Amino acid sequence: MTRTITADEFVGAVREVLAERGPEYVYPVNKSFADSQCSYSRDGGTTGSCLYGVVLIEKFGLPYMAEWEGMPIHQILRNGHFAQARFVLGNEHIMAATWSQSYQDDEMPYGQVGEKFEAILDGGDPLA
Repeated sequence: MTRTITADEFVGAVREVLAERGPEYVYPVNKSFADSQCSYSRDGGTTGSCLYGVVLIEKFGLPYMAEWEGMPIHQILRNGHFAQARFVLGNEHIMAATWSQSYQDDEMPYGQVGEKFEAILDGGDPLA
C-alpha cells in the first residue's frame, strides 16, 4: 500500500531534523563528490546522513536506494522513487527543499538553513 505524505508532514519532518541537529550544526559534506554533494546515507541505508537522508529514511521509514547518491532532492521527491510513498508537495515545498539542500552542501549552519527554508516556504527569494 502506498502512503501519502502531505506537505505538512514533510515540512514537519524537515523542521524536526533541523531542531534535532541544532542551529550550529554544519553538515560534513562528502568531499569525494566533485561538486560537494551530501550523502543521503553513509552506512548503506540504515540511517540517514544529510538533512533529507534523515527525513526520508528515519522520519518516513523509506528504504534507502543507492541511486539517490548524487541526485538532487527535487528529483527524488518528484520522480516517484518510492513504491511505499507518494509525496504531495507544492512548488514552494520543492523549492525550499532544493535550496536548503544546496545551503547545507555549502556548509551553512542548520539554523540558517532552517531560516532560509522557512523564508522560501513563505514566498521569499532563495538568493536573499
